Amino acid sequence: MTIRARFWQNWQQWNWWRLLLIIVLALGICFRLVNLDRKVYWEDEAATSLRISGYSKIEFVEQTYNAPPITVGELRQKYLTPNPSKNLGDTLQVLMGKAEHTPLYYLLARFWAQLVGSSPAEMRLLPALISLWAFPAMYWLCLELFASPLIAAIAVALIAVSPLHILYAQEARQYSLWIVTILVSTAQLLRALHVQTKASWIIYALTVIWGLYSHLFYLFIALSHGIYVLILTIKRSTHQLVNYLVASTAALGAFIPWLLALFNYANTSPYWQSINKALGREISLLELLDRWLRNVNRIFHDADLGLANLILFLFAAGAIYFVCRHAPPQIWWLILTLFGVTALVLVLPDLIIGGQRSVRTRYLIPCALSIQLAVAYLIAIQLTISQRIWQQRIWRLVLTVLILAGVVSGAITAQAESAWSKDINTTKYYPRMARAINAAGAPLVITDGEETNILSLTYLLNPEVKIQFLKLPHPISPLDFRANQIFLLDASQELRNQLQQEQHITLDAIVDTRKANLWLVKGS
Repeated sequence: MTIRARFWQNWQQWNWWRLLLIIVLALGICFRLVNLDRKVYWEDEAATSLRISGYSKIEFVEQTYNAPPITVGELRQKYLTPNPSKNLGDTLQVLMGKAEHTPLYYLLARFWAQLVGSSPAEMRLLPALISLWAFPAMYWLCLELFASPLIAAIAVALIAVSPLHILYAQEARQYSLWIVTILVSTAQLLRALHVQTKASWIIYALTVIWGLYSHLFYLFIALSHGIYVLILTIKRSTHQLVNYLVASTAALGAFIPWLLALFNYANTSPYWQSINKALGREISLLELLDRWLRNVNRIFHDADLGLANLILFLFAAGAIYFVCRHAPPQIWWLILTLFGVTALVLVLPDLIIGGQRSVRTRYLIPCALSIQLAVAYLIAIQLTISQRIWQQRIWRLVLTVLILAGVVSGAITAQAESAWSKDINTTKYYPRMARAINAAGAPLVITDGEETNILSLTYLLNPEVKIQFLKLPHPISPLDFRANQIFLLDASQELRNQLQQEQHITLDAIVDTRKANLWLVKGS
């Protein structure tokens, strides 16, 4: 009996797999949709709201910094909500001014905000609903790749409760759309290679266009697809290779307008330089290794286990090795190229010239998907070929532990106010800062901090709180302590020195860390 026939036979016999899948899917859906408004709406999400409103960061700074104080309610209404003064064209113009983020998700988010609303819960509901399509997409990909419902079920169960998938499903950014796109386009590539019809290649080309306009790093996926097709067809079928080249060339041609916008942005925008500077910031090799281990751990469990992260890293590496050792070439080459292209593009620059490109978890989503495919294959094969009961029990235990780790992580993070995906070292202080400001009488917040950080905090502040944005050097009017309780938020040392020297104030620290600070200002 062939392995494929045995898979089908076991699938019919093991009805408990179906029950397990239903339970895990229900939990995965629940974790994605519950408490959407609980976690801090962090700076990247605030930037999403700013963009879809039709305002760029430059416009926001020009209109609010060194201007009269503005209330939080006025700020949200004008800059964080689609409004009649800015149309869809303004939003597209803003997106072209930050062209490292391709526009599809943000255009969808603008329509969503106009239709449903722009509160944190409403904005996060869109990516959460999109993320649910990853379940059928992963199932389809596994059927195309492995021809096994058992592997497909295990893979879907793994992504359903994966902390990485759950947290990015609750983020008002493009990552859940990117995940679905990777899965759908890869499955469609396999489908096109199998059926070899004109319609299948046209559909594949459309999925590539969808992917390119969903996330700039889909270029890595397109490259991995190209390498995979080249390896499979170079000695077998030039017809398949020609069909792929035609479809991918047409898709890349449709992406040229955005590539031109990206080229212009990279040559004219100071933000591009700041991004490269941040990604190129030096970290030690030891810290780099630690972050790699932690990122693999986050695929299955949310907690940082220290040196124990190495266990899951070795398990993931072993799963990929098992696939390469035992699976047919058309299977392991896909997993290896999907993982390897993204990993090498990000890791090699960090090792050669230094930087931390490869530690950003969201950049490594294709690697996470590859690992989950490999783990699903490993567990399914072991459950199928193991002849002894104790061996089957061990692999059932392994799968149970992986799923329970995700369930526990999901239950914990569902109640949390911040998470590692939302710059936890900064945002964990925001609820405390917001409570202090909201409890004050007639609060006035003075800041010269980063605009998106301040916008993030405003979602926790009462609408009547006033904010005075400053960009130094600039004269500061005398502070009126009789009319307001005054706070300094994310204030630079220069601003603090100026106020202390000119107005003889004292500062009472409420939060004072490297990543976040808030002081209550007192008169002399």
